[in-house]
Amino acid sequence: MPNGSPDLWTLLIVLTISISSGVVSILNKIAQGRAYSLVWVASEFLAAILCGYLAFDVYPQIAPSLPSWVTMPMFVATCAHTGGKLLQIAGDVLTNYSDKFTGGRK
Repeated sequence: MPNGSPDLWTLLIVLTISISSGVVSILNKIAQGRAYSLVWVASEFLAAILCGYLAFDVYPQIAPSLPSWVTMPMFVATCAHTGGKLLQIAGDVLTNYSDKFTGGRK
């Protein structure tokens, strides 16, 4: 194994956790019967990666205020999963809000 910096390995772990969260989310929706598309799958992955990376970036600043059992991988996984869901909800709300004013016209 190459001698990389610990920060690089931590970032790779964070990306792996975030991508795993995206896979779980996608498989869950497919199991519920949702039809998939390339755009939908890509947006799920990117939302999980974005939220996971942002959680990784903010964790050192807020770690002292968190309970001691909240580790960085746990925090990243939770944020990647819930953050991806919140981005979906926000998109749905904005779409429904704009449909009220446009009458559903594109």
